[in-house]
Amino acid sequence: MTLLETCGGAALRIRGAKVWLRPLSPEDIGPRYLKWLNDPEINEFTSRHNLSFVKKDLFAYLDSANASTDRLLLGIFTNDKNIHIGNVLLHIIDAEAGIADLSNLIGERAYWGRGIIADADSQAIHFGFQALGLTKFVMGNIAPHRASTFKSTSLGAQLEAKFRSQAIFQGKRVDILRFGVFPSEFYDAHPELRETIAWVPDIASQSSNAEPS
Repeated sequence: MTLLETCGGAALRIRGAKVWLRPLSPEDIGPRYLKWLNDPEINEFTSRHNLSFVKKDLFAYLDSANASTDRLLLGIFTNDKNIHIGNVLLHIIDAEAGIADLSNLIGERAYWGRGIIADADSQAIHFGFQALGLTKFVMGNIAPHRASTFKSTSLGAQLEAKFRSQAIFQGKRVDILRFGVFPSEFYDAHPELRETIAWVPDIASQSSNAEPS
């Protein structure tokens, strides 16, 4: 069984304060999504910054993620206008130990600096801990990406490793930072989520592209 099927399939919805998350479908792949991945500014701090993509790459990535037993790819949609503005990827890297890596992308610049990614990540982590029984999330970024560092620490994550001069950024060697967060640390940072269930794993009467009520 794929991880997507384990989570309820295409009907999965996770609601946040500012955005909601759902599995992506081929209908979500279009010019805007492709533009995100080929935009140097959007990908400045990522491993994609020197790469280029065509539409078939996105379809292949989506198919691979949705068929995977250890990856859950979710689109990030705004609560107010139901606009697809980015993605979050939950990747279980050690099933026995219950450890998952979390990564994300906000492709629409108009939504940068508005707490969108913190809302999306907190809901994905909450879902991972409560619905999937995971015991730890890890995440990372290059040291110059201070906004990502702040986001990780705001989720309760602790700095666990610094890989010295392990990446190239703007022609210079920079450190890679790795963070980790356990449930107790996460819920200390987000006590409002302790007793909430913000997801619907099975909505038979709702289409896969409808906004949650």
